[in-house]
Amino acid sequence: MDNTIFEISDYYELLNLHKALLEARFHEGIDNRYLAGSPIIAQIHKRIISSLISMELSRKGSESWSEWIKISNRKDYLERAIDNIINLESWDNDSEKNEIVKTYISPFVATDEEIEEIIEQIDLKN
Repeated sequence: MDNTIFEISDYYELLNLHKALLEARFHEGIDNRYLAGSPIIAQIHKRIISSLISMELSRKGSESWSEWIKISNRKDYLERAIDNIINLESWDNDSEKNEIVKTYISPFVATDEEIEEIIEQIDLKN
């Protein structure tokens, strides 16, 4: 395998890749459930958001993403993530619940308390 590097340096190209990942991971009728819970895709999505924040800071001197990335501000995406998690067979493993939730809500972030509340919600629905 060669060491080819894929790079996107245009803000709007990166923004549209982010939007495509949101659609693929949080779409109501998701066809490929692997995408929603893939730790690799979650990490890539976080890196995209981080790059968008950096680009916006250098372009505008400020960023508007700090409120956008809070899952508490995006109930629609949270509900879709919860629906996807409910269908997991591995949900019974208590030691993995935190990481599962973080992966499924990525690129959004949540406080420890919010993650515990999400876990409780899922447990009640399971």
